[in-house]
Amino acid sequence: MSYPARPLVLLSDPDSDSREVYGTILRFMGAEVIETAEVSDAFIIAAREPISAVVTELLLLPSGVHLHRALSEGTSTRQLPVFVVTSEARPELLMDARKCGTTVVRVKPLTPRDLALLVLGSKAALRN
Repeated sequence: MSYPARPLVLLSDPDSDSREVYGTILRFMGAEVIETAEVSDAFIIAAREPISAVVTELLLLPSGVHLHRALSEGTSTRQLPVFVVTSEARPELLMDARKCGTTVVRVKPLTPRDLALLVLGSKAALRN
């Protein structure tokens, strides 16, 4: 699989404001971004596009954890770094995300700049 010159980040969050803010800063800091609000769309995009990293919210329906489980089982998606940025702070859900092998789990608020530095500073996300 070849990767684009700029990291391609899949941003999957049900909240349009979060997608807009995080997407804008990721683009400003040099990433290409594909945005989606649905787990099913995110998985299809990740399987078809040369994604460098996934940023997701646990509040996706049915759940961001479901997305990560699906990604970890896909042949072309199992190695993708997954960053969970969530407003859901229940310990059991955060643990579920970590058990899936999530690269990083952060509870909001997380500044857009901190998210961009976290994702774009990851060696896994920057492989070319």
